[in-house]
Amino acid sequence: MRKWEKVLFGPEGEVSALERGKADGFIATVSSNPVAIFDNVDEKIAWLPDHLAQVATGITIRRRRLYTTNQEVSYLPNCWIGLTSRTPDFLNGREDVLDRTLVFRTARLKENTPEHHLLEEVQTNRNQIWSELLKCLNRIVAYYRSGPKSAGKMNYRMADFAEFAVALGRLEHREEIAHRVLGKLECAQTEMLFEQDPILDCLCEWLKTGKNRGREVTAAELSGDLGRIADMCSLPWPYSGARSLGQRLPHILRNLKERFELEQRKDSAGQWHYKFWPKSGTLNHPERPSPLLPDVQSTVEQGDPNLSLNH
Repeated sequence: MRKWEKVLFGPEGEVSALERGKADGFIATVSSNPVAIFDNVDEKIAWLPDHLAQVATGITIRRRRLYTTNQEVSYLPNCWIGLTSRTPDFLNGREDVLDRTLVFRTARLKENTPEHHLLEEVQTNRNQIWSELLKCLNRIVAYYRSGPKSAGKMNYRMADFAEFAVALGRLEHREEIAHRVLGKLECAQTEMLFEQDPILDCLCEWLKTGKNRGREVTAAELSGDLGRIADMCSLPWPYSGARSLGQRLPHILRNLKERFELEQRKDSAGQWHYKFWPKSGTLNHPERPSPLLPDVQSTVEQGDPNLSLNH
């Protein structure tokens, strides 16, 4: 991220830090810069998710002009925001923010190069990098000027970004690759959403029982079944009952549909009913091992009258 800042703005480009107790610095940065990079955003900062969602959707920030009684000033953030984080707790429970986030996971470096060498390399090649960027930009502008490039309805949450990415893919004769990349980015969003939520692991275990596949359940029935699985697996279950799970499900159904076949219907009383089936590979996803502990696994294999599982 620091190298990106150096490419765009030269030696003056630098990443920023967030102050946990104050939002003023964040507001000032995103209101006065086209790009803002915040480093090591690992703590849960109460005000940050709301501000990220507001900037992503577009807002006008209004403040009282200093040293006046009733004069107002307005700021319109038009800023690309980047955040680096080892433990992105600020995204927990905020699928609305995650929906507007491009997630790029990075592995730990196996070989380390002194950072000043990396930054010197950027500075040495900055003119060539910008020449290449501007050549691409001219081609993109000419492509858009040649006629409308709307792709119609998009299946991706970040529809504006996706439409632009697909248009660039079409320009480079790589539209299929653009769709594939966008699909993987959405998968990364889903993985991050469920990292702190046991519902995905519990659903996988629940669906290992054949009779649960396609079985119609209410939020209350699902909450009871999944809560018992979470208890057996020593997983924290954040849903106190049918009401809390019922409020959560509408917000994550799209994410769940990426991992499961899912149907829902509302009955005459206004209550939602759900059916789940596993998609190919869901029950043995290589990146999500079974959460069952050895003693729990043994219990499940021997049979427990209070828990319906086939491991």
